[in-house]
Amino acid sequence: MSTLLLDAGNTRIKWIFAEDLGCLPAATWTHDEPWPQAWDERTITAIWLSSVRAAAVDAGLSQGLQARYGCHVLQARSSAYACGVTNAYRQPERLGVDRWLALLAAAARPGAALIIDAGTALTIDALDPAGRHLGGRILPGQRLMIDALQRHTAGIRIEATLLSELSPGFADHTAAAVAQGVLSAQQGAVRLAYEQMGRLYPQEELRVLLTGGDGAALIDLFPAACVEWDPDLVLRGLWRWGHDCDGGRAVPL
Repeated sequence: MSTLLLDAGNTRIKWIFAEDLGCLPAATWTHDEPWPQAWDERTITAIWLSSVRAAAVDAGLSQGLQARYGCHVLQARSSAYACGVTNAYRQPERLGVDRWLALLAAAARPGAALIIDAGTALTIDALDPAGRHLGGRILPGQRLMIDALQRHTAGIRIEATLLSELSPGFADHTAAAVAQGVLSAQQGAVRLAYEQMGRLYPQEELRVLLTGGDGAALIDLFPAACVEWDPDLVLRGLWRWGHDCDGGRAVPL
């Protein structure tokens, strides 16, 4: 019997069976593809879903899953408190569920944490050692910044892949200048957040957790001893949330 974990982002759905979490990397799936064969090869008894998409899209997915596998889909929601974490938002339900679940995953480990999710948007959240969410920040992701410049200026055209080919220093042509600016904006934001957290907690007590499609590019900004790249951070948080809400207790990952 298996629990299927689904993390539905803006462009794709990441999935993994709970028993494989920590052993295998998550796989990806999109709606225009056939149902993954691996799902039919397991006896799925529970499905837990995290989604940042429109409610109507999620409803269609849930209905399809229930019809195919015969089990209810439990969808994660942000709340004021869960799994030892206190939400800092004035309206807790307005915190993005992906950010909330990343916080729950981070709280399973000791110490203060800075959680950085670099995807379509770049989100930064701070967590104290007692599990109190200190708040967060949101700015456009790399591709959104590039898209904004291309849409609202004349003559700027750049491929997002150029970001991975940059060398340090100042650019000598427009495309590289835009790419350098975008990367510098993200680096500056995360460095500032790290410096601010560093004034509150000793470096040896502060962890930086990076996730999201562009997160790996930010690793070198932090001391190696405190930074961790975890592409499945949201899925780990979903497991903690689902286990807690499904009658269990908060479990370490």
